[in-house]
Amino acid sequence: MNTIRFLLPLFLCFKLCLANEFEPTEREQELFDLINARRTQVNLPPMIFCPVILEGSREWAEKLHRERRLYHWHGGRENCGRGYQTPRAMFYGWRSSAGHNALLHSRSAVHAAIGEHENYWVLRVAVSLEDYQTRANKNTMTKSKQIVYLVHYDSLDTDNFKVFTTRDGAEKAIKKYIKESDCPDDWESYDNGDSWMSPDPYTWLSLIELEVQD
Repeated sequence: MNTIRFLLPLFLCFKLCLANEFEPTEREQELFDLINARRTQVNLPPMIFCPVILEGSREWAEKLHRERRLYHWHGGRENCGRGYQTPRAMFYGWRSSAGHNALLHSRSAVHAAIGEHENYWVLRVAVSLEDYQTRANKNTMTKSKQIVYLVHYDSLDTDNFKVFTTRDGAEKAIKKYIKESDCPDDWESYDNGDSWMSPDPYTWLSLIELEVQD
């Protein structure tokens, strides 16, 4: 009887941890809800949460955090972001980007999940679970990649993208943009200078590393 009393709490704790592993955190759920609320506004069906995709999204967010850079999973459709302190800020960051916003409004985004790790965010979508698994299986078979830098102007009003081949070129473009802004001294730097936030909490400048096929 004493053995059962000792093992029962351990079993319940293990079961709870296992369940939480496949459930979104409050921050992940908030961003997911914001996206689905937007889809409802434009008469699109809400995305269906998928635990399998959640696992992959979290793993990729952790990988991006470890490497301190942004690039896409070779397996396919996703949005990535970093430096956004809240789910709402990340939502508006994606909304302000033409490419990211298109994925939020995609009709093929049927199954989805959002993973977050230390302000690195990953949204993955799939038209079906079979489609997602097929792309995951092909992930290790992709061609080699080349890194380029994207200066991402995250603003509610504009979508501006400029690609530079060197990090130095991207940093110069951001510093020039800030210098010419209305309040150049009010910008705050995050992620060791990879992201800057303006007095408007929804306006960001980010250095994003993209992987493109050779």
